[in-house]
Amino acid sequence: MFLWALPYAIMDMNGRMIWSNKVFAELTGKDQFYKKNVSTVFPDVTADKLPVADKKETAEISTRFGEKTYRISMQRVSLGEVVAKSEFLENSNRNVSLIAMYLYDDTELKSYIKKNEVHIFGIVKRVAVNSNEVVLMSSRLTKNLLDKYRSI
Repeated sequence: MFLWALPYAIMDMNGRMIWSNKVFAELTGKDQFYKKNVSTVFPDVTADKLPVADKKETAEISTRFGEKTYRISMQRVSLGEVVAKSEFLENSNRNVSLIAMYLYDDTELKSYIKKNEVHIFGIVKRVAVNSNEVVLMSSRLTKNLLDKYRSI
């Protein structure tokens, strides 16, 4: 597997996979030319989450796959933008769009976020306990001062 290559796949506008790079194929255990809908691999990627024409150009979701957490980033790409400057593809339909999908492994990041939340909760809890102690101490001090003032 390529150390720094991102898992990457191309889909049609309905989410049917057309092609993926080797990293994506190795990660998912699917052929590079797997022709089924992306939801057969990632059930969280449903039709309503795809970046479809005239609605949204990009979409991101977080999902679990195996033991890891991935951020799936999808972007609609109009083929017209690509073929406009290409002599090789000049007879292609310029109204066709595809979806490019990248996978980012967020497992470690999510782990750090969770640890940080636990740490912050501990700090907040200690501050709350300390605040209660300060309130009790100040009320005792106030009572003692009032008692001393009354006795004068």
